[in-house]
Amino acid sequence: NLPESSWGRGGKHEVWLNDDTKDLWDKIHEVEDEMEKIIEEVSIDSLWKEKVIKQLVKEKLLLESSDWSFLITTNQAREYGYMRFSQHYENFKTLVNLLNIKEPSLDNFNFLKKLEDKNSLFPIIDYKIFKRRELDEK
Repeated sequence: NLPESSWGRGGKHEVWLNDDTKDLWDKIHEVEDEMEKIIEEVSIDSLWKEKVIKQLVKEKLLLESSDWSFLITTNQAREYGYMRFSQHYENFKTLVNLLNIKEPSLDNFNFLKKLEDKNSLFPIIDYKIFKRRELDEK
């Protein structure tokens, strides 16, 4: 068994998981579960859905960035950390709602395009890697 360790303060994970960041982790786990469910259940039958899901993945990854909890805990840019986390969470939730739209409006397209331009990391990403993992039961 490997002991717990980190490059964080005290060699533990308290910089990322503490009373100030607990709510972030609840939302991160919520988004992880939701992403797995989407990949499992949503039929990618249009370019629209594919683009929305790819942006969902990007927002998920940005939401999970350790930068936000680090900035919050160290007070280096506390409000900025909360703001960025909240933005990616809200973007994710809005995109989930857009998945169910059969005929997207111009506003829907503009919202997606704005996010694609702003949060453009991983231009080639396979959303299927986020499907629910089967855990070996040994």
